[in-house]
Amino acid sequence: MGRLALLFVALLSAGIGAGSAYATYFDLDQADSTPAFWVAHLQHAVRHIGIPLFVVQPVAALASFASAALSRRDRPSFWFLIAGGVSLVVAALVTRLGNLPINFEFETWDADALPANVAEVQQRWWSFHVVRCVLLVVAMSALILGTLTRRPETRATT
Repeated sequence: MGRLALLFVALLSAGIGAGSAYATYFDLDQADSTPAFWVAHLQHAVRHIGIPLFVVQPVAALASFASAALSRRDRPSFWFLIAGGVSLVVAALVTRLGNLPINFEFETWDADALPANVAEVQQRWWSFHVVRCVLLVVAMSALILGTLTRRPETRATT
């Protein structure tokens, strides 16, 4: 039962993270908005949903690795769960080392008086986000495959 609960936590957390990154990919496309709107929109998003979304990546990674440990004899499932966990860790690192420092910078900006380098900073944030989005979709796919290839647990009858 613990294995299924961990798979559920991994899938739910990764799904929330991947889904939000996927939606953000379309919602914050800088080609469709002015820099002032884009910065104000990102500031609002970070204030309201940022922390919960940044928490689900490590939770999903930990649940993936724990589930993999319980699935170590179930090789196809084990390797998919490891791949999903690694993708989640790398996505969390991209978020922490790439997106978050830029988010903190954006928080200090006034959307009505943007700095001259706004386009450059937007592009850096966007590049990190695309990498994070791809990693989260890969992670989610690996977790789904790890679940679908899972052998049922057998119980000894006495």
